[in-house]
This record gives sequence, C-alpha cells and structure tokens, in this order.
Amino acid sequence: WLNLMVGIFNALPAIPLDGGYIFRDGFSWLIQKLKPTRKRDDIDAMATRLTMTISLLILFLIIWQFIGPRVGSLIGTN
Repeated sequence: WLNLMVGIFNALPAIPLDGGYIFRDGFSWLIQKLKPTRKRDDIDAMATRLTMTISLLILFLIIWQFIGPRVGSLIGTN
C-alpha cells in the first residue's frame, strides 16, 4: 500500500512532483494547439502561474486538514 500511496502522491499536479511537470507540459501543449499564434514565453508563463496556483491550493488543503477542526471547535461547530 505504501508504494501505491507514494505513486498517487507523486502524480499530484504540484510543481515539485512529477505530476506538476506533466501537467505544465500538457497544459502548454494544449494552449499551443488551441492558440498557435501565442508566443512560447507567454504560454510557459500561463502554465507556470496555473501550476503554482494549483500547488498552493493543494498545500492550503493539506494544512487545512490540521487547522480546520481546531478552527471549527473555536467557533462552536462540531
């Protein structure tokens, strides 16, 4: 089970993981096919911003798993 969990974790679309690089390259390829007139630098910048946004969202959600229950108990919800 540990190998399966490590593999799934590694596939997440966050930049330090392999899934982040695959996502960024796939997104760049898709934009290049849809809008062939865009400059490569613009496409790379868009892909990087999107990948970083998803990475930060995943980080926030992981942190929220630890903070959320405490915040809920402070405001009185179970």
